[in-house]
Amino acid sequence: MNGIFTDKAKLLKLFLTVLSVVLLTTFAVITLSTPKHVDDPLTAEERSWLQAHPIIRFAPDPDFPPTEYFNSGGRYSGITADYLALLEKKLGVRFEIIRLRNWDEVINQARNRHIEFFTASETPQRSRFALFTTPYLILPAAIIVREKVKTPLTMEKLKGMKVSVVSGYAVHEFVARQYPEVTIDVVPDVQTGLRKVSFGTSDAFVENLATASYYIEKEGIANLRIAGESGYTYKMAFASRRDWPLLNSILEKGLAQIRETEKKAIYKKWIPLEQKSIFTSKVFQTAILVSFLAFLILISGIIIWNRALRKQVSARTWELEKELLERRRIEAELRESEEKFRVLADTLPAGICLYKGERIVYVNTAVTELFEYTEQECLQMRFWDWVHRDSRAITRDRGLARQKGEIVPSRYECLHTTKNGDEKWLFVAAGRIDFKGEAAGIVSFIDITERKRAEEALRTFNEDLEKRVEARTSELARLNADLHQEIAMRKQVEEELRVNKDKVQAIVDAFDGLIFICSKDYRIQFMNKGFIDRTGCDKPGEFCYTAMHGRDTVCPGCDVESVFDGKTVHRELQNPLNGQWDYVVDVPIYHADGSIFRQTISTDITELKQAEEKLRQKKQQLENLNKTLEMRVQEEVEKNRNKDILLIHQNRQAALGETLDHIAHQWKQPLNALSLVTGNLQEEALSGKLTDDSLTEATVTILSLVNHMAQTINVFRDFYRPEKEMNVFSIKEAIDKALLFIKPALRLEAIEVDFYADPLLAAYGYPKEYAQVLLNILSNAREAFKERGVVKPKISIQAIAEDGNAVVTVTDNAGGIPDANIGRIFDLYFTTREPSGGTGIGLYMSKNIIEKNMGGKLSVRNTGYGAEFRIKLTGASPSGCPVRG
Repeated sequence: MNGIFTDKAKLLKLFLTVLSVVLLTTFAVITLSTPKHVDDPLTAEERSWLQAHPIIRFAPDPDFPPTEYFNSGGRYSGITADYLALLEKKLGVRFEIIRLRNWDEVINQARNRHIEFFTASETPQRSRFALFTTPYLILPAAIIVREKVKTPLTMEKLKGMKVSVVSGYAVHEFVARQYPEVTIDVVPDVQTGLRKVSFGTSDAFVENLATASYYIEKEGIANLRIAGESGYTYKMAFASRRDWPLLNSILEKGLAQIRETEKKAIYKKWIPLEQKSIFTSKVFQTAILVSFLAFLILISGIIIWNRALRKQVSARTWELEKELLERRRIEAELRESEEKFRVLADTLPAGICLYKGERIVYVNTAVTELFEYTEQECLQMRFWDWVHRDSRAITRDRGLARQKGEIVPSRYECLHTTKNGDEKWLFVAAGRIDFKGEAAGIVSFIDITERKRAEEALRTFNEDLEKRVEARTSELARLNADLHQEIAMRKQVEEELRVNKDKVQAIVDAFDGLIFICSKDYRIQFMNKGFIDRTGCDKPGEFCYTAMHGRDTVCPGCDVESVFDGKTVHRELQNPLNGQWDYVVDVPIYHADGSIFRQTISTDITELKQAEEKLRQKKQQLENLNKTLEMRVQEEVEKNRNKDILLIHQNRQAALGETLDHIAHQWKQPLNALSLVTGNLQEEALSGKLTDDSLTEATVTILSLVNHMAQTINVFRDFYRPEKEMNVFSIKEAIDKALLFIKPALRLEAIEVDFYADPLLAAYGYPKEYAQVLLNILSNAREAFKERGVVKPKISIQAIAEDGNAVVTVTDNAGGIPDANIGRIFDLYFTTREPSGGTGIGLYMSKNIIEKNMGGKLSVRNTGYGAEFRIKLTGASPSGCPVRG
């Protein structure tokens, strides 16, 4: 047997030698017969543009075979790669290949002009940012379904079905736009779309036939078939930046330089199809004459070799055929099993990773989503690279030991790190499998980060709860002891009540008067012995007005409702028949069930009333004797009135001082203007330039200023003229009037005023006195700013309606009122500014004006920055009626 295979090797070597000679001869003939083009297809402008742009970046779809893709060695390959190589050769340029993660990133980079051109089918959306060349590749998009679907399909027949398309591909836009009734399932890549259809999770997959066929063969998916055409055709063209039209022109001219034979060679290389026989070409006929003899020798050798091996081959044929059939069956089952594993793994929510030695050889979609690496990036990593640095060494040792068959932990929780640096807690289940005849490791990941956080939160909560339970237990023990003590005391009290019940009844019966209890409907529930003796009624349930007065209806003067409202009612009643007087007290009694009863206690006060009459007579006599005392009282009253007059005079003096201060501020600007006008008149008179016109103009100006100052006096005089009657007034107008007086002084001292008032807000009172109160408060704030040297003084005034009241708040940022003084600032003569002229009258009078004269409320409190005065008056509508909250 060994001799036979040695002869076979020699014959094979001879065959390869002859075949090499034939191929070299054919290549030489083809090369010599090919014409060469040396003319430059580009213009001088286009050549100049290429020199100015030495780097032209091209970004292919990283996973779109056989059109374009990166192979396992990271090399750019495919139909477009061969076209690009021809363009470089024919144009004399060099393109920089940029590898991006996926097609969506290619489109995004092209839209943002981070790359110069890419290859794609032209769509309306892409035409907005790219210029397209003439298509160089036509690829029809087919409808791919499971093998069990036997009927031919069109896109119209897919309505209501779940159809997978790759995200961002041109066919995605085509299906979404032309067939809105189709349920679109967007997948990240072609492999996922094919797997979903194979596994039955999607009804169909639409993609170009070349790419789909490539992956079907690569993945070994045996249960799919082509059900029909989608009606869409990929017209692959080079898409360049829209702002670089010269690049589009250069690429167009470069494509024009590629011959049909070159295009067919590329197409045949990647998409093998049945072609016309080469035997009809003149080139082949020329080559066949040279190589005919070699083929003849080769055929003769093969015949001799076949005859020598026929017997041995015949003996082995049946065994080999049987072995081949068994192998094909096993391979088919293995492919189906692998496909099911891949689809199952890609649809599982848990991450699945397969590694051999140190390197990762497979990850499912969940792993890429979990760690944020692409599938290609994962396949370049070691299986411990994404483990947290604190656990990498032990993870590496366990993984390598597991592949050797050693027993190591297979289920554990471990901290991992994503591509972006985020930390995630994962539950890891690891094991050992045979992969392509060699030992390998398999790991599944389940994200338990949220569970870990919840456990940590629960642990913290449990610790806090244990502390609280311990504290609560101690408290409950204390409360339990208190409760036992209270129960013992209550039993003691109940025993005492039981013992004393007869004593209480005896005391009630011994009372020299009437005691009875009635319900709300006037029925008697309890009576004492005095009540029974006087009325003769000893049975509960009788009406009190019947038992007491022999009436059939309620007594007219009986105020029962007040008692049942929770009030105690005192009355004196006289019997019209015998003139007897009774003092009656009605008291509400609350039972444990929430009901209320009326307890009436009646005492005979006839003798007391008689004594009062005697006392009244004695009092009259006493009044006659005390007439001189009345004169003394009148003298004291007169003294107090004089004090009030003096107080009012002092307040007016203080107000007069403030008024003069305000007038001074109001007059300051007119006086300055008068000074300037008179100075100009004097200067013109001395220089001889004074004319009648200038004199007349100066006179008019002076009279205008004097008139303005006179109006100021009238306004202040009217402001301090007392009002006789209360009336409805606008809160905003009263505040405006107060601000009119003090604003010049505030502006001079750079005090900011923030004022808001509801224009419809009104109140009932004295508007001038109300404005005087506001002026006092604003003046106090001004003095506080000055004393404390506030850098940015500010007063905020707000007037709003609140529960039917007109409320005004005046707030400053002067630091507030000391706690020791805030309760005394409304006292008469209390002041903290006595050295600077404070009288302690202003706020006292302000409180009297608001609360006594106008029935309102004036209060003060400290805020975080200063003091807030609050004035509350009963609100009024524009018609003058009070507003009720």
